Amino acid sequence: MRIAFVSLMAGSPWAASEVLWAETAELALAQGHDVFVSTLGWSDRPPAILELERHGARLNSRPLSRWFRRSSLLTQLTGSFAALRAFKPDAICISQGGTYDIARSGASAILRRTLNALGAPYILLCHCEQPAPPERNLRRARAVFDRATVVGMVASRLQTISENHLGAPIPNVRVFHNPVNLRRIEYLPWPAPSTPVRFASVGRLDPVKNIGSLIEALSKAPWKERDWTLTVYGAGPERQILEQQVRQKQLDGRITFAGYVDDIAAVWATHHVLIMPSRFEGVPLAMIEAMLCGRPVVATDIGGIAEWIEEGRNGFLIANPTPADIGTTMERLWSSRDELEELGRRAHELTLAKRDSNPARTLLDWIEMAASTSHEPFTQPLAVTAGGAGSTTAAHSIHFKPAARRSGVAHPRISVVIPTYEPERFLIETLKSVLSQDPGAEEMQIAVVDDGSRRVRTAEIVEATAPSGRIEVYEHDDNLGLAGNWNRAISLARGDFIHVLHQDDVICPGFYTQLAAGLSSSARVGMAFSRHAYTDENDMIDRISHRERWRAGVLPNWLERIAETQRIQCPAAIVKREVYERLGGFRSELRYALDWEMWVRIAARYDVWYEPAVLAHYRRHRSAESARLEASGRINVDLMNAIELFSTYLPVVDRARLKDRAYRRLARLQLRRATKLLEGRFPQRAADQVHCARAALERLPEDLAKRWTRGKLIRLEAQLASHSSQSSR
Repeated sequence: MRIAFVSLMAGSPWAASEVLWAETAELALAQGHDVFVSTLGWSDRPPAILELERHGARLNSRPLSRWFRRSSLLTQLTGSFAALRAFKPDAICISQGGTYDIARSGASAILRRTLNALGAPYILLCHCEQPAPPERNLRRARAVFDRATVVGMVASRLQTISENHLGAPIPNVRVFHNPVNLRRIEYLPWPAPSTPVRFASVGRLDPVKNIGSLIEALSKAPWKERDWTLTVYGAGPERQILEQQVRQKQLDGRITFAGYVDDIAAVWATHHVLIMPSRFEGVPLAMIEAMLCGRPVVATDIGGIAEWIEEGRNGFLIANPTPADIGTTMERLWSSRDELEELGRRAHELTLAKRDSNPARTLLDWIEMAASTSHEPFTQPLAVTAGGAGSTTAAHSIHFKPAARRSGVAHPRISVVIPTYEPERFLIETLKSVLSQDPGAEEMQIAVVDDGSRRVRTAEIVEATAPSGRIEVYEHDDNLGLAGNWNRAISLARGDFIHVLHQDDVICPGFYTQLAAGLSSSARVGMAFSRHAYTDENDMIDRISHRERWRAGVLPNWLERIAETQRIQCPAAIVKREVYERLGGFRSELRYALDWEMWVRIAARYDVWYEPAVLAHYRRHRSAESARLEASGRINVDLMNAIELFSTYLPVVDRARLKDRAYRRLARLQLRRATKLLEGRFPQRAADQVHCARAALERLPEDLAKRWTRGKLIRLEAQLASHSSQSSR
């Protein structure tokens, strides 16, 4: 694959924002991809760029002069992006230090034209919060964002700020993390002695970092009597000015300048607290590195900083980057100085649990996905195929849990539970697919749990398939309905991992081996699933689900993706027993979207492992429960109920945004279905879809996406009215 990396970094040869794309380029080279790199032509090229060249990357240096960068004519005359055109990339990664660098005039204008001419998919990385640019730049940014396969934001808050600037939602946003400059990720022992309290500032010395305001705050009366020091690490144009300010404030013995440092762990081996009073940031690496080392942080509440710092638990937030607000926050810190070690320990634990351990791998996955598949996410809603029609259940069965294990009873590693109701011939294929991977009763429990079938004797089908008694059969006279029988099946499971397999579906060789390995990879993983195929009643594959990533592993930003639209079918997923014990079972007030709600509930609390191989087949046929629900039109209300339910599990800062995205996606899906139904001459069913699309849109705030969808809605309503008028004549 031919991958191009374009850096728009212009302030200096190197910064923290450059590390991610450079490490991703190294990884791409190691995996045999052809790599092209375009940067400004700094006379002193950074070591990472030289390493890329040594490992086989093609380097392209653009003119450094500000005149060239600001003039599209000069940029075009010098052919700054001609080499990019000649390379003919399969995918492009564009890294911006800010959010709107791509929307500027001059060289950025030529880059935009080059992107249009190439037509290649591209990933756009946004590293830092910026103030709103002029309206003409916002128009350009909207166009670039709309065409991007992925718009990578360093924080969810950055997306919200940018969408407010643009006046429109940004499609295909994913949050990324940056690599850290630490040889080992570990908690460092707390520096002794604890006095004086040793503060540190880490970052380049320029006005954006706002060190002058910190010095001003520390020069006030209370701080002159306290036992503290501040070491300022970093280089930059403001150093002489800041040193002069320190002398004027008579803080020479308190504040020292240590220059650039490469060994971050050495800094935190001797310092207690990081202070970052910046005016603009994204998610600063210095902050993440300090917290991973076990140090609390004081930082301005800008960019994505508040997504990592919990006030009073692992650090303190500065409301505004003014000397007064910095001083107020430092007072809160000082009053908690006896608790700093505990704050640091929590900072380490919270950051370790949240960060992406391999950001370069994640970015390369996005790039490979962009080059090889459509970037439009899979939008097929949940369809379940087991359970009883017309059944009644108790409401809100979320508290249902697996039964407690009993001594003297075998506890296998995996429990395969198959809920059934009036099963057809497909159950035989389902059972055979499991038996073909059976490691024995000590390792795997296989149980069929029937929900009061009347026409079919489920036990006879099982006996004909596995006469040895290998499969447990539980037949019940009472009908609990879909969620009730799924929960009853879970209650009968004895294994560490529980697979709820529908009576119509099959799993492929390697399913249990590969997903069990993923579940065992980390205590934080609560669920594993594979890619799946959609088949019909004749075992013909209709299509294959969207590829979430190219390599097996934990999915970054999974909660945002699964909360937007249903992406998993039940036969492809295995859940740890302890997850059901903690979170409860499936919700009985849902009939169609009960597993979507469950997947979001799990993703809100656990990591989720993904296997990109197609290891499960989900069958769609006319007699399935899902087909009956689709024909009745009840699924749309059910999907909206699911969104309302699982939105309460989402982080408060992201809840409104993710909920709106789910409703937008649902409305568009319903309108696409309505169009197909109208073309197939099913006007009543089309009208049901249109009605539900309108209901979904009513739950959205006003924005451009809503107006676009509403226009399609109005056109379909007009077509339905015309059809009704013609039919009544």
